[in-house]
Amino acid sequence: PVERWMTSVNMWQEICHPDDWEGVVEQSKRIFTDSGGAGVVSFRVISKDGRVIHMDAHTSLIIEKTGLARLYGVFMDVSERVQGQRALAAQSEELRRANEELTQFAYVASHDLQEPLRMVTSYLQLVEARYKDQLDDDGRVFINYAVDGATRMKALIQDLLTYSRVQRRQEAFTRIDLNRVLSRVLQNLEVSISESGAIITHDTLPSIRGSEAEMAQLFQNLIANAIKFRREAVPEITINCEKQ
Repeated sequence: PVERWMTSVNMWQEICHPDDWEGVVEQSKRIFTDSGGAGVVSFRVISKDGRVIHMDAHTSLIIEKTGLARLYGVFMDVSERVQGQRALAAQSEELRRANEELTQFAYVASHDLQEPLRMVTSYLQLVEARYKDQLDDDGRVFINYAVDGATRMKALIQDLLTYSRVQRRQEAFTRIDLNRVLSRVLQNLEVSISESGAIITHDTLPSIRGSEAEMAQLFQNLIANAIKFRREAVPEITINCEKQ
């Protein structure tokens, strides 16, 4: 009630949450001494029914010629905003933890994949060396395809390792030839392209500064999605560029 404000000397302290009182005093001192007497004080108040409400008090202190001090202010209930900020902070922390776990998983998984892949490549090369006189032209071509696929898979795993380190170490950009990147991606997608009958054409692409691994991942994702999500017709994919 207004009467209580007029008669209680310590009304501010009575309504302020006890844990916030010292902070309110410090905030008010800074406003009234450093900011020309205008500013915002944030604190919690305890309502008559015991609820805790987050408040922003926008205040202005005016000292008249007579020496009388007048304090003008507007109270704003910002409880929903505070709750939203806390929820957002909690989600951000959860996302940070999830990203750390995903990065660690990608690192471990890609690291563990290298050894069996190395063994596959080694044995294929061993078969080629030991039985080359018994292999016909098709057999040698098939082995070359398998070795080439394993080599490209190794490069993909290395790219995954590099990508898993992005959060921990920003990769320095280098000058990369997008034509070479695209050629490598089309080799990676050779089976999908062949099975779908996809027709892929492209302009002569420029050299840019960037991450070769990430640009390869970008091209591969876009082309793979274009092949996968299509109507019954044979997909026609065109890659062009325009300098802006």
